[in-house]
Amino acid sequence: MALGGGPWVVRYMRGKPLLWNITYSTGRLINSRNRAGQEFDPASRSATNLLEINGPDNRIEAYGTYEPLDDNPVTPKTIRANIRSGRLILGSWQLPLPISGSGTFDVMYVDESLRVFRSNGRFAVQVRADRLAARQ
Repeated sequence: MALGGGPWVVRYMRGKPLLWNITYSTGRLINSRNRAGQEFDPASRSATNLLEINGPDNRIEAYGTYEPLDDNPVTPKTIRANIRSGRLILGSWQLPLPISGSGTFDVMYVDESLRVFRSNGRFAVQVRADRLAARQ
């Protein structure tokens, strides 16, 4: 089971909001085109989480790695994420953030254009960014 490389965008969330969900919702009041998403690189097993604050030039990014907890290709599939660093980007200005930690999430469904994650009782539906851009 592959998570699909490239950027993916969160299109639907259900469950108790995390801080980034609240920030994301508040930011959407300022700029309704703000996005939250992830990018996984299957070759290096690197992961980037991002949250736009007021458009793509202003965002928070968190960087780390991911690994499946077993070799079973069937979903649901538990993945461990290890976040090592982050940064706040405001235009050309960047500030390193002390973001780190480890956690797991379950991949409930994945195909070429859609994936569904479950983590701590929350569900997120993500769409490949290139597929989403083609529809807008």
